[in-house]
Amino acid sequence: MSRKSSLKGWKLLILCMILLTACQTPANETIEEVAAELPTAIEITEEPTQVPPTATPLPIDECLSCHLDKDRLIETAKIEEALEAESSGEG
Repeated sequence: MSRKSSLKGWKLLILCMILLTACQTPANETIEEVAAELPTAIEITEEPTQVPPTATPLPIDECLSCHLDKDRLIETAKIEEALEAESSGEG
């Protein structure tokens, strides 16, 4: 290892140490003082908030009502036609 790369490593280590110590809280502040500065929680109310009703009612799902009605399904059922086999005939 060359002397130049070794010196570069030491400079990088010292720079990282300075940056890490700069991010610390000052030694004269206690945890209680820091906690007192934090915002307090929102006060919980006993009354529930009411949601205003929507302007338009939800549309009726006609597909669901049709497919769940057995009599209506039988009335509107399409009779399937017998198909010829595709392999028979001219070809």
